[in-house]
Amino acid sequence: LTQVLGVKVEWPEAKAPAKAEPPAAAAALPTPAPQAPPAAPPADAPRAAPPRDKTRPPVIRSEEPKVQLPTPPMLPPLPRFAGGFSPAEKPPGPGFGPPGFGRIELPPLPPLPGRPAAAPPPAAAPPPPVAPNPAPVVPNPPAPAEARPGAAEPRVGAAEPPSGALKNEPGGGGFHEFDVRVTYADTDKMGIIYYANYFRYFELGRTELLRSLGVRYRDLELERKLYLPIVETHCQYIGASRYDDLLIVRTWLAWMGPASVCFQYEIYDREGADRLVARGFSRHAVVNERWKPTKIPRDLRSLLIPYLREDKGS
Repeated sequence: LTQVLGVKVEWPEAKAPAKAEPPAAAAALPTPAPQAPPAAPPADAPRAAPPRDKTRPPVIRSEEPKVQLPTPPMLPPLPRFAGGFSPAEKPPGPGFGPPGFGRIELPPLPPLPGRPAAAPPPAAAPPPPVAPNPAPVVPNPPAPAEARPGAAEPRVGAAEPPSGALKNEPGGGGFHEFDVRVTYADTDKMGIIYYANYFRYFELGRTELLRSLGVRYRDLELERKLYLPIVETHCQYIGASRYDDLLIVRTWLAWMGPASVCFQYEIYDREGADRLVARGFSRHAVVNERWKPTKIPRDLRSLLIPYLREDKGS
């Protein structure tokens, strides 16, 4: 650099770092002398009150005299449970339960003040001995009624068909009917049958019709995997029925297709001169477990044909 610049350059001499002086030895601290633990206060000495928080107002406690409550009287012991397993071990006596098994002996009640104690009830007389195998008493049969001149002889087996049997009307076609009693839950605030409950009577009508044929709705769904969902329903209300009325639910088939069926219903009041109360219908599709339309089985169709009344269809 001196030859290039023509100036003499002097570099400062590098100084070695000063060595740090070791710190002066700390003055030896005096070791505190061991102190004896504070003596425990005597047991009867009053405890020192904790320092009071001066930010809170002092609480003034009044010295109230302690009231000694009377000791409640002792209750009588509970009845003793005298259990047994043989009637001979425990003779009959006052108490609950059958004689000799699980009887609860009740203590006698004390007499009322000013009244003498009641005398014990007299022992019940033993029942009279019963003769072994008494002869049955056969009442005298009623005398046969005299036949009136010109009266027809009674027909054997000619009885009114039971409720639910197939009944026919003039003009062809049968129907099924059964009786149902109106319950309190079927009525509304106005005291008449709630309008939606008529559809429940319709359901009972078609269910009992199939039951009378030996086919249960449940078996169709569980065994044959056939379902009859409703696709359309209708009800026409003509009269009013009230609680405890006896109704007749009449059911038949309005029409029957390959995979559909239509039930028709009429409800009459049996105790009201068989007046018509309501009528309606319900259309059903016949589907399988995959919810696809399926044909009505032949055996079921043959059972439903006698109830088909297309002349009165909806």
